[in-house]
Amino acid sequence: TGQEVSVQPTSRSVNKYTIAKCAARQMADEFSVKVYYQGNQINQTDTLSIKDYCEIIINGNYNNYLKDLCKATLDYGKYAQIEFAYNLENLANGGTDYFVNEEIDVPAYDGEILNRFSDLGVSFSLVTKSQTIFHVYFTSYNEEAYGFIVNGQVPSEKNLRMIAPYKYDVTINNIKARDLGEKVEIVLDLAGEQDQMTVRLSPVDYMGYAVATDSQVEINRAYYNYYLKAYDYFNNK
Repeated sequence: TGQEVSVQPTSRSVNKYTIAKCAARQMADEFSVKVYYQGNQINQTDTLSIKDYCEIIINGNYNNYLKDLCKATLDYGKYAQIEFAYNLENLANGGTDYFVNEEIDVPAYDGEILNRFSDLGVSFSLVTKSQTIFHVYFTSYNEEAYGFIVNGQVPSEKNLRMIAPYKYDVTINNIKARDLGEKVEIVLDLAGEQDQMTVRLSPVDYMGYAVATDSQVEINRAYYNYYLKAYDYFNNK
């Protein structure tokens, strides 16, 4: 890509490096890698892309779960490109879907809010760049301060931020594709009060809500199918 980065091995035992990350819309983007050691170039890769890698799997001697995951990945990449009007002349799946997007049945929203505090608003969003980030927002209309427990633990400052006066952002980072159906449990309490409010939501709930409200329907269908194929692959390796 023309950028120079310094990287460390992803583990001490394996000579493996993460040198680039991409968003879903960038799956057809091509890049090459030059490797330098002590100022000297020691290697250069051929041109690479996520699309190329997936096509090798799809056309190779690999199990069908992995092939279906790669097919769903490219379909998702295509709909991300269309959604963001990005690189439309080179769609990740070549322009022909592997799965019929209109037939993908995204389940209805199934989130839970127990013992809801009347003066507290709840909303959520899903960000899919080089990692999947799930945001759950809480707005206190009575300007009260709340305590939070997320999945049984006190959240770090990185995972709980006040983004506006009395508006809290609970952030779940780096969600794996196979875990998009796992619900996040957030428990809130008000200082000096015994009552607690519990919220249980998942990224799949967001997809179901988006489809039901005609918001980014095609990309959310493709994203849900990507989740299904990732779940199937990792449970059938």
